[in-house]
Amino acid sequence: ILNHFIMFNFVKIAKSFFDTLYSQPKIDKDPPTITYENGRKEWWIGEGTFKEGEWIRHRENAPAVIYPGVGEDWFYQGQLHRDGGPAIDYVTHKEWYKHGKRHRLDGPAFERMNDKGNIIYGWWIEGIQYTEEEFNNYLEKKKLKKSLNEELNIRDSKLKVKI
Repeated sequence: ILNHFIMFNFVKIAKSFFDTLYSQPKIDKDPPTITYENGRKEWWIGEGTFKEGEWIRHRENAPAVIYPGVGEDWFYQGQLHRDGGPAIDYVTHKEWYKHGKRHRLDGPAFERMNDKGNIIYGWWIEGIQYTEEEFNNYLEKKKLKKSLNEELNIRDSKLKVKI
């Protein structure tokens, strides 16, 4: 009986030690969020119990993960995604994503400052990396194609009126 008592207390002390060392996050059910002691907060959606169900990070029109003093991650339906801004927005770097793929048409999809203080850029369209020159050529071709299509639509509409 004494051995069981000692073992029980040892387990209880060890559990208390590890609970303080590796604190358990606070889980709220409505809306489903997890808040950690360091202030990190995550928003989730899913089915079934949180531990056994299918759950994904998700939040509409706001970041799904917030790291206080560091930055935020934007998720939509479990994929990095944000319209009009970077999906990964940290003090040290920014990354633009669309439906889980690095993507940006109005500038580089990746910006990070290196240890020398220089900003490193990367260009991606729908998950495919381009050099800056290839990126600019792509945009120029897209712009020309749009102009040509608009011109053809104007001519086509004039022809339809004459007939």
